[in-house]
Amino acid sequence: MGRIHIFLVLILLLLPLGCSAPASFAPAETREGLYRPPAAASTLPAAPAASSQPVRQQLDEAISLSAQLKYDQACRILEPLARPAPPYAAAPAADRFMPEILFWLGYCRQKSGQSAMAASTYQQLIRQYRLSHFSQLAQQRLAELPAPQSP
Repeated sequence: MGRIHIFLVLILLLLPLGCSAPASFAPAETREGLYRPPAAASTLPAAPAASSQPVRQQLDEAISLSAQLKYDQACRILEPLARPAPPYAAAPAADRFMPEILFWLGYCRQKSGQSAMAASTYQQLIRQYRLSHFSQLAQQRLAELPAPQSP
């Protein structure tokens, strides 16, 4: 009972007489006219459009193309999957498969003669997913790449 009395006394002391409770509890920004509503959702950049195919199917299709030695076509499928999502977007479905996506993207780039891009992709995989099985495979592939020539 004593706590309730103290609470009521504090409320009476803190509320100026003659002010209505809702106005006194409103944030200072709204009372002073400084309140700005948050930006509308439409002003934010749009998240990448989801493909009609699930990520796993796209990844399997790219692996199939690489088995057919169609590395450039496989890269065109894998590159959008490997792009990071905007920070405000929900975690994309590709996150679950990202180590595998990066490995196959590096592999296809390596086989299509893009050694520098392949090395960069393998290094990203090793750096971000060092405990992944695909990271170990990427280290082996990276060791097979020719050393960059200095001018």
